[in-house]
Amino acid sequence: MDVLSGQIALLRITWYDATSVSRWVCLDEAATFKPVTAISIGYLVDETKKFYTLASSVIPESGLISEIIVIPKGMLHKVEVMTPKKGFIEVKHHVKSTTTRKKSKKAK
Repeated sequence: MDVLSGQIALLRITWYDATSVSRWVCLDEAATFKPVTAISIGYLVDETKKFYTLASSVIPESGLISEIIVIPKGMLHKVEVMTPKKGFIEVKHHVKSTTTRKKSKKAK
């Protein structure tokens, strides 16, 4: 595994995560809870029709990886491929999501 040569894609995935509340609330308050937007950056370990698997830590010499996250594609907002540039990371291109998320209409 040669991470530094760019053989493994570095992705920045913006995705919707579940919100959980563990206390008693009224129905009106519960209706106001929404998923949160999360951003994960990591090396692409695997991609299937249903999910991306990223590792945020890699030991290039041994091929060992750590801090694994599996993100279902149904929760995606945006996937960006990152590339190194003068010590900084820039977005190389956007990957179009295979799923679309409908915007909910606010009740009046």
